Amino acid sequence: MAGTGQLLPSWVASEEALDLSELAEFNPKLAITRDRLEADLGYHVAAYRAGAKGRPGGLCDVYTTARLSASQLRRLHVAEERFPGTILVAYAKPFIRWPPSSRRTITVGGRNIPRMGIGTLRLIGPEGFGWPSDTAASIAALHTAVTLGIRLIDTADAYGPEVAEELIAKALHPYPSDLIVATKGGLERPTASEWIPNGRPGHLRLACEASLRRLRVDVLSLYQLHAIDPAVPIEESAGAMLDLQHEGKVEHIGLCNVSPAQYRRAKAVGTIASVQNRFNKNDESHREMVSICEQERIPFIAWGPLDGGKLAKSSPAEGALKWLLSQSPALVPIPGAASVEEVRRCAGVVGKRSG
Repeated sequence: MAGTGQLLPSWVASEEALDLSELAEFNPKLAITRDRLEADLGYHVAAYRAGAKGRPGGLCDVYTTARLSASQLRRLHVAEERFPGTILVAYAKPFIRWPPSSRRTITVGGRNIPRMGIGTLRLIGPEGFGWPSDTAASIAALHTAVTLGIRLIDTADAYGPEVAEELIAKALHPYPSDLIVATKGGLERPTASEWIPNGRPGHLRLACEASLRRLRVDVLSLYQLHAIDPAVPIEESAGAMLDLQHEGKVEHIGLCNVSPAQYRRAKAVGTIASVQNRFNKNDESHREMVSICEQERIPFIAWGPLDGGKLAKSSPAEGALKWLLSQSPALVPIPGAASVEEVRRCAGVVGKRSG
């Protein structure tokens, strides 16, 4: 592809793996095209319009040439200087295949579950502090979630504090065998307005053991570091959680609110089963982390999927959640549901499970 180096993106010239987020910016229909490519070939194919008469080139479409073989795709490269203004077709190396079922389900904490969970911060008191004014309504919402097939309930010892975990146990214990109650440690709540990171190993051990008691279980299915403590190296916090895993108190370890660099440092200590960061249609700042999770085939649990309710005001909440699910097979939204009706709407996005 001589003569194209100044205009073609680096991933075309070097045939590096294609970053999906880069294409999504140019083609909002990528999710539809990508489904076909995943099913038929396993290659991402992009069209590039070469520059002509002083106009720069750029990505312009995604080809649905799923029937072409890899060798045929290579032959579609056209030299820019020979045909100014034409469409150049570039391909990326095969990406990691997710199983066909991944459009609706995902493996979290060792269990295959629907790609929709619920958060519990809004089931308790105002600002996530104290007990709810209507405990029965919160319990009913939890019951509805499980009845409609939700199998991921996300919580934390800082919610309340301690209230959300106690509420879950009150509502659902003994738990269905396929239900994942994912909790977190590493933040302290002395007042409603304070969220103070504490990633010291001693604190994480005490927090884990207290969560075990409140949730009335012997092992936590998924235990997540709630926040990175700037005063404690992440390797120390991750190491403490790994110790808890080795002792049989934690089945899987997750991280919350982390950057790619922090994730890699923690991963060097032990296996990380999930990442939970903020992600929604108004805030895609963690898209790189989504791509990493997709490449490594671990779930990216998206908190704040409705942007604090803003997306539900401008359009139906279901649309914002469906958009999230279309962005990556790794994404698992956990909208905060405060009522039975809100739980029903969230569960309806992925459909009720049979059985």
